[in-house]
Amino acid sequence: MRSILIVGTDKGLGLALTRKFLDNDWRVTATVRETDDQQEINKLREAFGGALTVMFLDTIQNDSVVTFCEKLPESTSFDIIYMNAGVWGPLHQSAAEVTDAELHQLFMTNTIGPIRLARRLMDRLKDRGTLCFMSSHRGSVDRNIEGGLELYRASKAGLNIMARGLFSEFNRKNITVLHIHPGWVATEMGTLDGTVSAEISVAESIDGVYAVVLRNMESKKNLYLDYKNMEWAW
Repeated sequence: MRSILIVGTDKGLGLALTRKFLDNDWRVTATVRETDDQQEINKLREAFGGALTVMFLDTIQNDSVVTFCEKLPESTSFDIIYMNAGVWGPLHQSAAEVTDAELHQLFMTNTIGPIRLARRLMDRLKDRGTLCFMSSHRGSVDRNIEGGLELYRASKAGLNIMARGLFSEFNRKNITVLHIHPGWVATEMGTLDGTVSAEISVAESIDGVYAVVLRNMESKKNLYLDYKNMEWAW
């Protein structure tokens, strides 16, 4: 049975992605924070039994990252590691107004946390394994022709360039690194808690993301794609 680690699965895209892989006979290790609402992920654990393992992890806390890595059984390795956890950041999205606390939360969650964890888990990724990062079209420098949303854009552009660096450093393991834009999805984050309308449903996004991952895994490439498998300019 193929195996995947999905980071950030308490709700939204992470929860839906977990169900999608389980429905397709993958063994899934899913992470949540201890403070998250765990009701829905626990329902999946009851439904899928031993195919789903749920572990605690807060990617912005180094002690939590270290503990998580230590608690992974020595025999555990993954075909795919998918970094999903992310936040929008402050609604104002202004570098002129942002506080130190807001910056820390945004960039540790969206940029530094996923890369730090990925580096610690490289020996758990199988040969020809695939690293996936839930990126965004907002992380494209080339496509930023209208401005605005500068904090979120910067966090995702930073994630993209650091993940690209991982690909360059670890290509001796024949790894694949995918940066995936899931679309503008009707989640709490995508609608800013219901204040704006999204373009696509969670189901449409995850069906696309799943197909993109399977199509490109083990390709030994570094690709910036959307949920329709269209390439994005860096």
